[in-house]
Amino acid sequence: VQGPLGDMILNWEKTAPIAQLDSMQSAWPTQRARDRGYRFKGYRLNEAGQPSFQYQFGDVSIEDFPRPRAKGTDRMGFDRELTIQIQKPTPGLTILLGSGRITAEPDGSFTIDNRVKIRIAGVQAAVHQIGDHQELRAPLANVKSENAIVVKQSLSW
Repeated sequence: VQGPLGDMILNWEKTAPIAQLDSMQSAWPTQRARDRGYRFKGYRLNEAGQPSFQYQFGDVSIEDFPRPRAKGTDRMGFDRELTIQIQKPTPGLTILLGSGRITAEPDGSFTIDNRVKIRIAGVQAAVHQIGDHQELRAPLANVKSENAIVVKQSLSW
């Protein structure tokens, strides 16, 4: 198996982004997404041929739309929009937005491992010390959304 080519390889997510936790300080589940109940529901292409991926986690439907940053922008990166539909309030429902050595910046963004700058919109993200590392998390618990929650991530490096 050939690995990815390029100079700046980022392994961003090693786990599914939403979990049901006992508390915000609980360890993130390490099981594969499928073993935790995630089900892939397919994907759709927009007019530009960019995919958005759909999956289900219990009573939560998720649409994940990552897209590369347009050419000519000042930094390399991509934008990601997660549209989350919660059918019933789910205690402990949490979204993981990043992990590593995290610095909260004065402009409201976060820097991860001194390499990646991330901006979050749509939820109140906070840095949590979990064992020997930090995670950027936001609660989704006790939200029943008639309209979907839209979480936007802008990642630059």
